[in-house]
Amino acid sequence: HPHFRAGDGAPGGRNRKRGADGRDVVIEVPVGSVVVDETRGITYEVLRVGQRIKVLHGGEGGRGNAAFVSSVNRAPTQATKGAEGEFGVFHITLKLIADAGFVGLPNAGKSTLLNALTNAQSKVGNYPFTTLEPYLGALQCPAGDRPFILADLPGIIEGAERGKGLGHRFLRHIERTRVLLHTISPVRDGIENQYKSVKQTLAAYHPALARRPEILVLTHRDEVSDAEAEYLRQEAQRVSRLPSERIYFVSVLFPEMIEQLRQGLCAFLRHLSASEAGEGGGGGEP
Repeated sequence: HPHFRAGDGAPGGRNRKRGADGRDVVIEVPVGSVVVDETRGITYEVLRVGQRIKVLHGGEGGRGNAAFVSSVNRAPTQATKGAEGEFGVFHITLKLIADAGFVGLPNAGKSTLLNALTNAQSKVGNYPFTTLEPYLGALQCPAGDRPFILADLPGIIEGAERGKGLGHRFLRHIERTRVLLHTISPVRDGIENQYKSVKQTLAAYHPALARRPEILVLTHRDEVSDAEAEYLRQEAQRVSRLPSERIYFVSVLFPEMIEQLRQGLCAFLRHLSASEAGEGGGGGEP
């Protein structure tokens, strides 16, 4: 239903009756929605469950006869009609709010990892852009931790910040992702080329994304030898300049590797949440 209309104000009446205000209309939207008032140029964001934002004022009720009492008119008979409410045109889009999101080139193994770490059923295929819309999954951590939300975001290609490929359709969802999980398949292309391509695209879209906390995940560990794996891990650390404990080389064929990644993600997100709580609950970035 693209059109919503609240009630007009009721007219005033006799016996000191003031007209009732127009009936409210409440439109429910998902958490993460961005509401743009195209009539007034105002933007609202819905960031928590139960948040209510008044975007338009409804019609006020008319004044009853009592409002017109004066020293010379002790029993007035006039009243006013109720007023119409305000009018506006709004555009609503959704930006997902996730604790961590897999980013990387198409076919890097993001969907496979999300499915292995959560109960999500993200589409998996051996061709680019199998993920056309973001998928979410809940990362279950040890008792006492809340589940953390992971997002499988469509593959990033060079020029996406200019609308190439799926462009802004998926880049907007990364804005509210607290941690970026750079997913790289070292058997498909060089680590440096993949990492820098994604990093530059994100920075061009929104400079703050270049400073977002990140973890690097190398995939398809089963396709390389131990010696090659050690070399690729060192190469990943050189390129990303991340500490070794934030670099993982995994294969979904080895459950122990996935479990190690799970525990590492839980520990990192737990630490990040504690740090943000100590700073007042937010990192100050969009």
